[in-house]
Amino acid sequence: MVVRLPSGVGTAEQLQIAGPANLDAARDLGDLADDGTGVVWHWDAPAEPGVYRMQRDGDTVFALPICLSEDESQLESLPADVLENRLAAGRAVQFRTAGSGRDQRDVMWSWLLIAGVLCLLGEITALLTFRS
Repeated sequence: MVVRLPSGVGTAEQLQIAGPANLDAARDLGDLADDGTGVVWHWDAPAEPGVYRMQRDGDTVFALPICLSEDESQLESLPADVLENRLAAGRAVQFRTAGSGRDQRDVMWSWLLIAGVLCLLGEITALLTFRS
């Protein structure tokens, strides 16, 4: 695993990696290294699930969840009635499903472009006709 940390975390010397509370403290949590754009976290084998934190002077400056369980990483979509009725709680909710098949396009620009080209052609025709 290679993770590029945000630029505001500091340098690799200032950071300590902290694992979840149930993780053995002697376990290898990877290495931090400075490169040209910031700090990079290299870890060969993240095996334990949990939230791993980069700490500077005891304060967490970056956190990353690793190896989420299948329940937490389930990415099914919600049915429309659940979103509109139960989760909306009386608020007006609007959404568009990706698989609806209706792709609405703004065709007015196409017609304006065609009208502009026709006007230009008409002007050139008029200039050539009345050139005398």
